[in-house]
Amino acid sequence: MDTDSQLITAVDVLPGNAPDNAGAMALVEQSEKNTACEVEETMGDCAYGDGTTRQTFVNAGRTLVTKVPGRPNKAYFPKEDFQIDLATGICICPAGQSTRIRRRLKSHPDGQGGWQRPWGFSFDNRICGACPLRSKCVAGKKDKGRTVSLHPQETLLQQALTFLEMLFLALFSFKLLPK
Repeated sequence: MDTDSQLITAVDVLPGNAPDNAGAMALVEQSEKNTACEVEETMGDCAYGDGTTRQTFVNAGRTLVTKVPGRPNKAYFPKEDFQIDLATGICICPAGQSTRIRRRLKSHPDGQGGWQRPWGFSFDNRICGACPLRSKCVAGKKDKGRTVSLHPQETLLQQALTFLEMLFLALFSFKLLPK
């Protein structure tokens, strides 16, 4: 849909069990064909904010503006509470402890019919075992430390979160003062 005119420029019908983001790039291309205009920017809700869809748009040299999907498990500190610096290879937990230990995690389905074996940062069980925040951070046995998994498109997801934080700050930094 063209956001200025509200004119629908492309349509697709998906099965009820298909994810909303299925065929997102094809819709952009269909919209360009139907209008003979280049799509400068694609906006979507968080259903389009996953790493795979972001990677598809980056690979095509396209701009995608969408929220990063939230975390379903709120019982423990979410990954977003950890400071992950991929450039320096360090991860800092909410208690201020850091690790540089990266290891391969268990394989799991990638949602696209394949498998992925992600990397993750691992915190030593001695550090996590002595931490006063352990009950809010680590599920499981006392001899286990926290592992923070890295998404295959972690860099793109971090960039999106940073962009949205900057946008939010910019939008709410303007104060309306009474005359």
